[in-house]
Amino acid sequence: MSITANMRDWQTVRRLGRGLSGEVYEARRADTIAALKVYRPSEAFGADQFRREIANARIVHGIIPDGSPAVLDSDGTAERPWFAMTLAQPLRDTYPRTTAIAFLLRLIDLCIRLRDAGYYHCDLKKDNLCLIDGKLSLLDFASLVRIAFANTHGLRLGSDFHRAPETDADLVVDERTEVFAIAVTFIQFAGLSTILRLAVPLLRALLPFPWMRYRTFEEFRKGVVREPLRIRRLVWISAGVWKTKIVTTWTTLVSGAVVLTLVVAFCGVRYADSIRGESEYRRRNPTKLKIRELVGEGYVAYRTGDMARASNLLEAAISSRNFTARDCPHFDVEALYRDACDRLRRTGEGGRRP
Repeated sequence: MSITANMRDWQTVRRLGRGLSGEVYEARRADTIAALKVYRPSEAFGADQFRREIANARIVHGIIPDGSPAVLDSDGTAERPWFAMTLAQPLRDTYPRTTAIAFLLRLIDLCIRLRDAGYYHCDLKKDNLCLIDGKLSLLDFASLVRIAFANTHGLRLGSDFHRAPETDADLVVDERTEVFAIAVTFIQFAGLSTILRLAVPLLRALLPFPWMRYRTFEEFRKGVVREPLRIRRLVWISAGVWKTKIVTTWTTLVSGAVVLTLVVAFCGVRYADSIRGESEYRRRNPTKLKIRELVGEGYVAYRTGDMARASNLLEAAISSRNFTARDCPHFDVEALYRDACDRLRRTGEGGRRP
């Protein structure tokens, strides 16, 4: 079956998945088997963004050819753009300790190479990892961003439960927020005993206070590599002559369990408080929530270059008699609206952002 009118003889076999930007199929052409990603129209993700994702995939493969799928074919001019890439193997649920830690170090190394080339992935999660020729690789580059741009613009990129607190609260994207996402991702494919053995570096990577978190990928990597040595040294000191395997194992597990319990308790209380607060706010302020949704959709339209839609949505929010700037603390809504109108007037077609 064909998904669009112009697939250049690619025939889909089965659907592999569906995300924000599009649907992914296993496809065949002659003797080639590939993963075919096709744009799925939505208000949250425009066709131009999908075209940028195709370009980003080529950029990343040029930086880490051994750590990302190659773009085999594409059509950005179609009504529903698409591209075919190397078919990769998805990650399983969990892996043994040695394999999981090797994957973690590999992921950190790939992020270092991207950073050194001037980019952050900005959507690190288990679903965006795969195996190509047995090597851990990255997928989905819709959120790829230049570091220079991230340093000068407020961004809210990434997936829920993988974003660092400062990304949600202050629209900050930097190396520390990427470290946070790496730690969350590792927990998704590592077993419990592995997580407990790396409890200390994971705790530091997941701290809600960014100034206490690892500042660089290299610091996080060093913490992961040194942790087994640190644990062994502590066990030797505490166990004295009882340097047996059972002492080492149980001391490690108990120490890791205590640290992990503290982290879970802290995060659980914080999450429960936020859920209760959000539920109460939603119950009492349905009109303000609608305004926030208008502002959020207007911001998405502005970032994707649709100035006509952005100006309409932002105008609708500002025109509401219940609108107040303090309800949208992360946006200068009126300035955003004026800029969208100015761009719209200058271009007459919505002015695509560079």
